[in-house]
Amino acid sequence: MNRGLIFFSRVFLLATLSMVMLVIGGCGHREPFEYVKVSGKVRYEDGSLIPAGRLVVRFISQTQTGDRKIIARPGDGEVNVKTGEFRSVTSHNAGDGIVAGEHKVLIMAGGSAVPDEYTKPETTPLTANSSDSPFDFKIKKPEGVSKPEATDKPDGK
Repeated sequence: MNRGLIFFSRVFLLATLSMVMLVIGGCGHREPFEYVKVSGKVRYEDGSLIPAGRLVVRFISQTQTGDRKIIARPGDGEVNVKTGEFRSVTSHNAGDGIVAGEHKVLIMAGGSAVPDEYTKPETTPLTANSSDSPFDFKIKKPEGVSKPEATDKPDGK
């Protein structure tokens, strides 16, 4: 076998092993943000529940890190539509919470149960600081949305 080919094969093997070790070791990268677990409620201003099949609260951090200007991932929490409560929010890892600090808050649902202004970062009037959890978010009820009928019976009759 050619000595040049043997040398190249060894160099290639060492380079490949080095890259694999970097990937396995995570390249020394650490998440630059502190996460805080949060919870709360989402409902209309009159206190009634939002009639949606699925409802998500999204926290968009207004925090950046130093010169690198790393922007945190949004944190999403599934809202229990029967109670209006959310107990877990995920930003980076399941259930880790939201980045500590100030956030714009979006409320997302299918259909017309949530006014458009609450679904976009540019227009949402909702803000939150992670230290104020548990939250109580109240949004305007769109015209034509009626209050869901309350019942104490599990079968709804």
